[in-house]
Amino acid sequence: MVRRTWVADALCVVLLPLVLGPPFPVSIAAIVGWFLQGVLVATDVWILRRFDLLALTAHLCMDGLLRAAPLAVAFWYAAHPLTTPLLITAVAAWPLYVILTSRPGGASRSAA
Repeated sequence: MVRRTWVADALCVVLLPLVLGPPFPVSIAAIVGWFLQGVLVATDVWILRRFDLLALTAHLCMDGLLRAAPLAVAFWYAAHPLTTPLLITAVAAWPLYVILTSRPGGASRSAA
């Protein structure tokens, strides 16, 4: 519909929150909801453009998983809900460690 990528991205960031956001009785809460939804859509568009579809899919899966996990750390059953974010952090930390140590000039180079 448009020739420029940045115009398509801007339209996506502006129009998708109107569709995905709260219904139309305009109030302060609805405006804040549309703004926050726009920030989320802008983040998704940035991840898609910068890192590709696989990264966006991983981001959306982790977002859905974290939103579904109840975090009630004050209760006796807090160990179970806390395992989800800790597992996600551990799975994300390993590739980050591998990437950062395999870079030229990183920790994997020998001091010769």
